[in-house]
Amino acid sequence: MKKGKKMTRVMGFVLALMMVLGLLSGCGGNGGSQSSGKKLTIGIPQSGMVTDYYDNSFTKYIEEKLGAEVEFVLFSRASEAMNQLALMCAAGDELPDVLVGFSNMSGSLMYEYGQDGFFIDLKDLIDQYGTEFKKHMEALPQDEYDRVMDFITKPDTGAIYGLPTYAAVDTDDYVQNLMFINEQWLNELNLEAPTNIDELYDVLVAFRDEDPNNNGRADELPMLSPAIYYWVINAFVYFDSVNPYNITDGKVWAPTMSEEYRQALAYLRKLYSEGLIKFDSPAADAKNTISGDGTTARVGIWCGYPTTSLNHSSQVLDQYVVLAPLADETGKGGYLVERPNDLLLTGHITKDCKDPELAMRFLDICYEDGSVTRRRWGEEGTNWVWVDEAEPNNYGGLSHIKVLNSDLFGSNNVTWGSFLPNIYTDENYLVIASTVPGFDKENSRLCTAQVELARTWRQPTEKVTSLKLTLEERAERETINGKYTTTLSQYFGLFLSGKLDSSKDADWNKFVSDLEACGVTRLVEIYQAAYDRQ
Repeated sequence: MKKGKKMTRVMGFVLALMMVLGLLSGCGGNGGSQSSGKKLTIGIPQSGMVTDYYDNSFTKYIEEKLGAEVEFVLFSRASEAMNQLALMCAAGDELPDVLVGFSNMSGSLMYEYGQDGFFIDLKDLIDQYGTEFKKHMEALPQDEYDRVMDFITKPDTGAIYGLPTYAAVDTDDYVQNLMFINEQWLNELNLEAPTNIDELYDVLVAFRDEDPNNNGRADELPMLSPAIYYWVINAFVYFDSVNPYNITDGKVWAPTMSEEYRQALAYLRKLYSEGLIKFDSPAADAKNTISGDGTTARVGIWCGYPTTSLNHSSQVLDQYVVLAPLADETGKGGYLVERPNDLLLTGHITKDCKDPELAMRFLDICYEDGSVTRRRWGEEGTNWVWVDEAEPNNYGGLSHIKVLNSDLFGSNNVTWGSFLPNIYTDENYLVIASTVPGFDKENSRLCTAQVELARTWRQPTEKVTSLKLTLEERAERETINGKYTTTLSQYFGLFLSGKLDSSKDADWNKFVSDLEACGVTRLVEIYQAAYDRQ
């Protein structure tokens, strides 16, 4: 039996290795502009939005800036790209000169690749050629500068094996749960926007039963989004799905093991069982559902970003207004959650790079303001224009960027569609609020209102995101969080579907026991130690 399992593992490795080798054989140079004879091979996870990486205006932009030809090694998306990279390293395959867009790269894994010699230390290269990176880092407030440097620097050696993507913004574009409600439906039914869980239930029932879109069909979905339950849970207890640990009076605790979370699950089960809320639509289906038929809306309340949650041809966006968080139900809720600013590892130079100076110059170009804008918004003059005097952008800041169209959120050969190393700001990343009719104007209206709400709504005074962990603690956190997230998601589905009942002690105690088995209690101890030594 043991022999059979071993053979299965070997065959799995061989098949996966064949996949990687096949992937490499198909990515040779069929494009790229003529240059000085220098060539840079870039490994990047493929984006489903990018139709062609070689016949691509951003590729041409980089080649012109760099004075070199670009070739690609195209990996699969997200975690699968990480698996492919691991197989290449294990097999001793030649790596691309540079890796970008591997945003699932954890700090501990990056250090491991560095220590094993697969990534080179960038510290001296940054000193010599990292002009734009250093300029943008020095412009950050000291606490942000320290956070980024702590993240990319190996504590015991000072080595830097990767460069970051970082969002140097405040609340702009960084509300975790953007909620919108159909005001036209409320007016049709003579209702007010809900402010607590009882009012929410009543509004959802009316949306389900009273044909608020006036099309004579019972086709309304009262509430739709795979992530909408975060917003509901925060009426009961502060719950940040990215960092699901709280601090109260100096004590760290896990809200998912609390009585308040248990009450939230029971309430969500009630909504789900009565057809008042739907979570499980694939993203593409949800987008089409929220967009309606273009003129008639089908969804009462939804969670997401207008830019990516609706088809831009839809004319229903003007029916929606921002929906505030629900009032505190238990003494521990009533919060709006802000997700932490992006801080990702997205740029690495490998051991097989033939020209580290050229590779570092490429990574540094990614930090130029023009490159950040170009990556986000496309070609100047075609997709956007520069306005000499900064104007208010979608999120209340100031920007010189005025977007002419939003085509880049569909299939295109204008960007690379992945996280690249950069530090983006209100100035180089966020678009000026549109003054023309249509989707962009309504998107600007909603985003501006959401940011205004986020700046005034209740927030915890202390968060675990402010705590500094050691390298060993970070590695342990990553291991625990992987198991914890999977277990939490599995149980949520069981409680929501009614296969388990959170009101039954046996089911609830099994849930808590399995969370503890993942190491949640240990991670609370880690955060507590970090809090105590700050």
